[in-house]
Amino acid sequence: MLKNLTMNKKLIAISLLFVCLPVLLLGTYWYNASTETIEESTIASNQRIVTQTTEYLNLYIAGLETSTYPSLSGASIQSLINSRSLSPYAYLKLSESIEKGIFAQMLYGRDDVVGMSLAAKNGFVVSDYTRAPELLNMDQITHQNQLLLEKMERMDDFHIEGIRYVGSEPVLTVTRKIPSNQSYLFEGLLIVDLHLSQIAGICKNVSHHELEIWITDAHSGQVIYHPEQTRIGTSLSPSLVQELTSSKTGLLHEYETDLPNILLYEHSSQTDWVVALEQPKDAVIGELLDLRATAIYFFACIMIVTVFILGGFSLQISRALSLLERLMKRVQTGDFSLPITTMTERRDEIGKLFRSHAHMVGELKRLVKEVQSAKLKEREHELAQKESALQAMQSQINPHFLYNTLEVINSHAIIENNEVISKMTTSLADLFRYNLKNAHQIVTLREEIGHLRAYLDIQAARYRKLRIDIDLNALDESMLHHVYLIRLTLQPLAENAFIHGYQNHRLPPVYIGLTLSTEEDRYVLHMKDKGHGMSEEKRMQLNAYFQQAPASQAITSNGIGLASVHERIRLSFGDAYGLYIASSNHEGTHIEVRLPRRMSWT
Repeated sequence: MLKNLTMNKKLIAISLLFVCLPVLLLGTYWYNASTETIEESTIASNQRIVTQTTEYLNLYIAGLETSTYPSLSGASIQSLINSRSLSPYAYLKLSESIEKGIFAQMLYGRDDVVGMSLAAKNGFVVSDYTRAPELLNMDQITHQNQLLLEKMERMDDFHIEGIRYVGSEPVLTVTRKIPSNQSYLFEGLLIVDLHLSQIAGICKNVSHHELEIWITDAHSGQVIYHPEQTRIGTSLSPSLVQELTSSKTGLLHEYETDLPNILLYEHSSQTDWVVALEQPKDAVIGELLDLRATAIYFFACIMIVTVFILGGFSLQISRALSLLERLMKRVQTGDFSLPITTMTERRDEIGKLFRSHAHMVGELKRLVKEVQSAKLKEREHELAQKESALQAMQSQINPHFLYNTLEVINSHAIIENNEVISKMTTSLADLFRYNLKNAHQIVTLREEIGHLRAYLDIQAARYRKLRIDIDLNALDESMLHHVYLIRLTLQPLAENAFIHGYQNHRLPPVYIGLTLSTEEDRYVLHMKDKGHGMSEEKRMQLNAYFQQAPASQAITSNGIGLASVHERIRLSFGDAYGLYIASSNHEGTHIEVRLPRRMSWT
């Protein structure tokens, strides 16, 4: 497998296989083993902290559960939940009795109680939030209590509801269902809102600056307590809740936080809470990371020394071969320039190779110039022949005699008021005057269309059913001066349509059309007729001829036919432009004239 690689790749492969891989495997094994040992020790120590915190929280909730039970069977509470109707005075007396009884006992016996409410199914509510630190909206509290009362049937006798807000302060809400001594059914609900200071104190007593203990409800995923105040009352992601409740205790690496932290957790079945201890991973394996950095540095030094030892001479050779490869690719793209290099001055095999390459490039450059010169002369000779043929045709008629004769004919036509003859003689004069100019001259589309219209006006006089359709809506009027083509491009194409599309098949000329379309880098003129077209084989043969560069002599054309028009366009604008027969069949012929959008002709 190595024999197919370059020298650089072989050097890298050998270094990786015999140096890097063994060191990497050994380092990985050492790192994983030491990390596992340190983590196990740290987890064992932190597990005791989590277990201790969980036990303290269980005792705290158990004490709260005990303190809310004895007074529920008192006469005042039973009267309130069993009454179907009360006068305002009776309701006031019962409220005062409850507030001075169980409410006073709870509010002044415990520092963590923010407020209490007693809500009965019969609609009576007693609340005391005098210890709240701010002015409260009691309607909001009453509404929250009503929602708790509605789901009382689904609660346990003593139920930890979770976090809700009393004013702007988050509180832990617990409830105790109150049974009736008459119906023996639960007819009321005692609602106690607790300040989180007691829970915060329990968590802070067993933690330090590198540890964070937070509590979440295993059922809803709501955060009960967190050192960051803003996260209290928020909800964890369902995936994290599922991980935290999958077992009684567990460990999560790099869970959903911005930093790679370790999360040790324990699930309490008594409170249905999950106590989680979060610790930055760096605090656990910080020293190990330092050792790893030292090992990586040592490994890098070994690699550098190894590469220098193994690759000194090989890299020198590979650089020379790479340079030679780049030079040969430049020759492949037609660039025969030789950059200045000291490789040719070497006295070893590399120097000989570079000198041979330089000699080869010089010979190739000379041969290419000879071939290009020969082809250029051939094309110039061909163009000269076509120009001579065109000039010979143009010189067959004496211009001055022709113009004078046509002028006399036009004068008689005007005198006789014969507009048809006058128009024909004027068009014919314009036609000959345009033809006598240099056939290789570059003109605007406006000039060439004027010449085409003169020719088609004469043909329209001959053929009454002929319809002429010149639609150049693709350009506005001013742009006709910015589309350039070779003189005598369009008229020969139209004449070719009359001769080969109509006359040779004894068909009356009925349609000649010219339209223009624009593409990204060129304009395309479309000349169409409705005569009898050529065979598909002939169309493909002509298109193949048009696409050859330089032009093939396999197809000949007399006068200034399609081949002449195509060659003059290509010689002036480049090989990317010229004629293309888009379609030709019994319904007509469609010829495209491809012209440049930017003037860069030769």
